[in-house]
Amino acid sequence: MVEAVEEKKPEQQTEEKKEAVKAESTEKTPEEPPKEMRSVVLTSFGGLKSVKILKKPEPTLGPDDVIIRVKAW
Repeated sequence: MVEAVEEKKPEQQTEEKKEAVKAESTEKTPEEPPKEMRSVVLTSFGGLKSVKILKKPEPTLGPDDVIIRVKAW
């Protein structure tokens, strides 16, 4: 009796290797603490009394998002 042995194409082999490496790297990577940023927040209508400077977590980039960084001199 002859058994049919499926040979994988080189493309399939490289894809499987990439997935295996990706799985290993995600398991070993410790989670980084979220980065913080300072933000100017308006708490209500009015003058400078309604302006507060707070620490907020840095936003993460989503699939349809754009992050704009603003710096002051």
